Amino acid sequence: MNIFQKLKQKKARLITITAIDENTLVYHFIINKKVKNVKVNLKNNETESLTKIFPNAELYEREIFDMFGIKFKGHPKLESLFLSEEVKHPLKKSV
Repeated sequence: MNIFQKLKQKKARLITITAIDENTLVYHFIINKKVKNVKVNLKNNETESLTKIFPNAELYEREIFDMFGIKFKGHPKLESLFLSEEVKHPLKKSV
């Protein structure tokens, strides 16, 4: 069982996800009126989607994909949320 499944069992709620860059994510949860942050370092700009555990992660992950190009494996609809096809991942540092 991974940390996200454990948080779900403890009735944690996903507040948001922050992308620091295309290699680092910070997941923000609230549990028992306290904020818990989980930092994840990525390999190859991808990670598993949290949508099966926390459905509200869907839009956060799509926005991060849009801006940083991070791929979320298992995401039900990983496509651009805001940007047109001409603009690709404007906050991504490496090409």
